Amino acid sequence: MAMIFVAITPFILSFLFDSFGYSAKLLALAGAYFCIHGFYLTNSRGGFLGLIAVLFTYIYFKFKSKIGILAGVLLCIFLFFAAAPSRMHIIDDPQESTRGRIVAWYSALGMIRYHNPLFGVGKGQFIHYNRVIAHNAFVQQVGETGLVGAFFWLGFIYVTVKGIAEVFRKEGVEKSRRAIYRSYLIGLVGLLTVTMFISADHELWYVWMAFCSSIIVLEEVKVCFKLRDMFYIGLLEIMFILVVYGAVVVFENIYV
Repeated sequence: MAMIFVAITPFILSFLFDSFGYSAKLLALAGAYFCIHGFYLTNSRGGFLGLIAVLFTYIYFKFKSKIGILAGVLLCIFLFFAAAPSRMHIIDDPQESTRGRIVAWYSALGMIRYHNPLFGVGKGQFIHYNRVIAHNAFVQQVGETGLVGAFFWLGFIYVTVKGIAEVFRKEGVEKSRRAIYRSYLIGLVGLLTVTMFISADHELWYVWMAFCSSIIVLEEVKVCFKLRDMFYIGLLEIMFILVVYGAVVVFENIYV
């Protein structure tokens, strides 16, 4: 549920602070109320971090200056300490989900190390090798589809973001349309943040990727994919795996 609120927050911000009519601003105010209440009720750590990512990215695009970036950082820090979910501070209770996530991540690393490094254990089979799912979309992709599947999963994200970036470089795009496109991109950033903490492979993530891809097609933007792009995707995959491995080592020392 928190993913939905993260996805629509950029549109609320755009309607409130960009060049839209009063009716759009009133609608955005109503949406803001329900979003704030929804974030409070879900009490989701992943959703809250996704919200912070959305706010920071929006401020960055809005001001595009060092002062704007600093203001975004300060706002995010304030929100983190003032309004973080009650479960955010719990990291060492064996009954909480943090420990279960680390165990699942360790299992995923074992799947690509001992079972099938290239193609994983099979889509939807993660639960048969670990009693809980990975709580991280990338980790689950690595465990189930291996290095090859995770490469294409990251590649899908990479190409989409690259295409949206080309849309923003295009001249002649109406201001209102550009604001909507920016909201989709910011929503993508927020959802990508949430996917690092969600408990399942949600359809909304892929639907949102399809929305962003449709923008690329609508604006008739050509996305060039070169050999160096494959290198960048592979580098991203290695970095993600190293981060996961580092998190496992750190938390393993904490719990042991």
